[in-house]
Amino acid sequence: MNPETLRYLIPTDAVNKDRSEERFSPLEDASLSPAIAELERGFREFSRLAFKRQMPLPVITIQTAGRKNAAGWFWKEKWQNGQPRRLPEINISAEYLAHDIDDIAEVLFHEMCHYANYLDGIRDCSSSQYHNRKFKRRCETIGLICEKGRRGWAYTKLGPILLQIVRQVGLKADAFQICRVRAAEYRLVEPQPERRLRRWTCICAKSKVIYASRGLNVTCNTCFHVYTENPL
Repeated sequence: MNPETLRYLIPTDAVNKDRSEERFSPLEDASLSPAIAELERGFREFSRLAFKRQMPLPVITIQTAGRKNAAGWFWKEKWQNGQPRRLPEINISAEYLAHDIDDIAEVLFHEMCHYANYLDGIRDCSSSQYHNRKFKRRCETIGLICEKGRRGWAYTKLGPILLQIVRQVGLKADAFQICRVRAAEYRLVEPQPERRLRRWTCICAKSKVIYASRGLNVTCNTCFHVYTENPL
């Protein structure tokens, strides 16, 4: 890395103060705490209003989707707090926080259905993530609409009753302003090198092709026309 690039990335005392102020804007405090707090509040309110029961609060996390590209997930025994029994986890993917409140609430409802079945000793999903009819039945009891696809009844959306509950609970959109950037959004695009060769053809036969640099001046021996440049 050349010194000029390094100076741009990491300002030092040698860099003029006025120039560094132009390049760098002050960072604000960043925290996932407001988002997690809203998810925990949403969990409690959704439990009361949609599931009609008070379910123990699981460990609610915000982690990257990674290669899974999943909006969220439920794990039955992922955490431990010093007690013999392990604790379940509900995760909302960090990249998914960029979606609107209804989408985030839908994922939370989806994972809460898995959690409710877990509490009741019902297996609703295989190791290959195929969602069976037991999952579908749980979703229908709260008004979560299921559609069948490659992974069974895994494709859900909010029904009218749940949309009303989401409005009633009023999750704060400001808490979800922070999200993890997907790799495709910040990957640097390297400029493509300019092609050195050009394709030149004759009007009498497209099969007559010459690859050469710019400035070619060749006459066809058949029709006596000059070869013209054509894009590759």
